[in-house]
Amino acid sequence: MPDTRPENLTHEAPIITMLGADGCGKSTIAEHVAIGLEDNGSDVLSIGSSQFEEWLSVEAYERFIGSADNLDAALAGTATGEQLTSLYEDIAVCLYGIADLYAKEHGPVVVDSDPFMKRLAWARLTMGDDQFLEYAHAFDEYVTERVGDVFATHAAQVFCDKRDTFARLQDREGNSAYDPSSIAENDAMHAAVTETEAYVLHPESPIARGRETIVRRFENPSVAEPYQNAQAAMVARQIVSFSTGEQTL
Repeated sequence: MPDTRPENLTHEAPIITMLGADGCGKSTIAEHVAIGLEDNGSDVLSIGSSQFEEWLSVEAYERFIGSADNLDAALAGTATGEQLTSLYEDIAVCLYGIADLYAKEHGPVVVDSDPFMKRLAWARLTMGDDQFLEYAHAFDEYVTERVGDVFATHAAQVFCDKRDTFARLQDREGNSAYDPSSIAENDAMHAAVTETEAYVLHPESPIARGRETIVRRFENPSVAEPYQNAQAAMVARQIVSFSTGEQTL
C-alpha cells in the first residue's frame, strides 16, 4: 500500500505500529525492530495491547482516563463483558498517551499490536456496516478527546501467506468470541482486520484526517519455523529503514 499521508511528523522520534491479521508475525517483527533501533543508538519503548499488564499502571490509567475501576476488575478477574470492552478502549487511549510522551522526551516507540485498530477490528467482526461506522467514529472521538490526534507516525502493514498464519494459530488460545484454531473464524477475523485497516487508513476517511501517519506494506515471506526469526529480522530491517528515513523502499 503506498504512503497515504504526507511525511510531516510532529514527534522527535517515530511511533511505529505493526498492523496485520493474527499470526502474521507482528510481535516477532516488532522485537527485531526494537533491537535494530537500539543498535542505532536509540532508547526504545516496546509496548502493545496484548500484554497490557506489563506496562499499564493504575497511575497511568488514572492520568488519561480517570477511574481505574475497569483495570482493577480485569486484573482481579471479575470484569464483566461491558467492562472488558471499555478497558480495551481505554488501553488504546493510555498506550498512545504514553507513546506520545515517550517519543517526545526519550526515543522511538514500537507498538507490536495496535490497540486502536485491534478494538475496531473486533467491532467489525461483530457489527453490521452502519453500526460499525457509528462505533468507529464514536471510538475515535473518545480517543481524541483524551490524547488528541496522537497515532503512529509510521504504520507497517504486515502481510503473509494465510496458510502459514493458520498453522501458527492452532495452539493459540481463543475466547468466547473468537477461536483462532477455526478456519472459518480465522478467515472472518482476517477479513475484519483487512476491512478495518482499509477504512481507517484511507486518506479520505474521517478517522485518518488530522493524523500524520505514513503507511507502508511489508511482506513477511514465512512465519513458520525454522524461518520465522530470520524472516522477521529481514522485514524488521526494512521497517527500521522506513521509520528512520535511511532509504526509500
